[in-house]
Amino acid sequence: MSDFFIRYQNVAVHARRTSKFSSSYEYRVMYIEHDSHFEFIRKMHPYANCVKIDLQEQLFGKNLKRYLPKKIRESVCELEDIKPLIRDERIERLFEG
Repeated sequence: MSDFFIRYQNVAVHARRTSKFSSSYEYRVMYIEHDSHFEFIRKMHPYANCVKIDLQEQLFGKNLKRYLPKKIRESVCELEDIKPLIRDERIERLFEG
């Protein structure tokens, strides 16, 4: 598996494999200002070779372009910076219909 650069609203998470022989990942959370800032960061050195994933599409989309492994998706959703954002969006979707 490779490293992942995951975006959810105004937060980006870099999921980096801790070693080549284990399946554990470490997560680094970054706040982004806008789309061009996200693209600028994504092209920088440690993130350039990562698989770019949109977490909103993974959680709420029906047609997935790329697949994020379940273990990583659950770990990212449990991060303290991401969890309240997902909860708020689920509440909004519940009230909308």
